Amino acid sequence: MKPVITVVSAAVGLLLSSVTHAEEITMFDYEEATSAYQDACYLNAQFDLQSGNQDQTSFSTDASANYDQVFSSADRNTRINFVGDTSMSRGSNSDDTTKKLSGFSITDE
Repeated sequence: MKPVITVVSAAVGLLLSSVTHAEEITMFDYEEATSAYQDACYLNAQFDLQSGNQDQTSFSTDASANYDQVFSSADRNTRINFVGDTSMSRGSNSDDTTKKLSGFSITDE
């Protein structure tokens, strides 16, 4: 009988020690869920160089880049997008000049 009392006493002791005081939860304990991600930065480039049987060395180059970042929460989504392009070229004739063109845009939603 003594081993049964010991087992029961141990079980009651474990039960009493496992009871904890629970704190009340308020609406101020809630944290708004947020997330963010970014798209990979894309970079494209091309270069062409011609020389030899012409008045001057001619070339053509193009480059473009794209970047996208998004931040999200329950009440707002913000997206920042950058797009940029540039190009430069020169013809093979001695009186051809270098032409440059570039532009970019940054948008946020």
